[in-house]
Amino acid sequence: MVDETEGGFKSPEEKKAAEQFEAGAEDSSEQGERDLTSKEGVISLMRSSEDEKAWNANCDAVKEANNGYPEFWFPEIVQSGILGETQRSWKK
Repeated sequence: MVDETEGGFKSPEEKKAAEQFEAGAEDSSEQGERDLTSKEGVISLMRSSEDEKAWNANCDAVKEANNGYPEFWFPEIVQSGILGETQRSWKK
């Protein structure tokens, strides 16, 4: 399958997350004051995911900010139930 999106991004959300990361969280009105290296900033960002594409773009932004998933990812996002809770909120 050929990626026909602008700049090689899979979705507009992925492009937006990359642009926001490059601009810095403090310059992004969407991310507000979120620090993507802190638990609070990551939790807030991941809870704001409105669908799977946004979740994946936010994951990419978190990985970029931390050079991979941060140490707290699994206990704070997966084990805590934020992943499942957020997925259940998505429109099907």
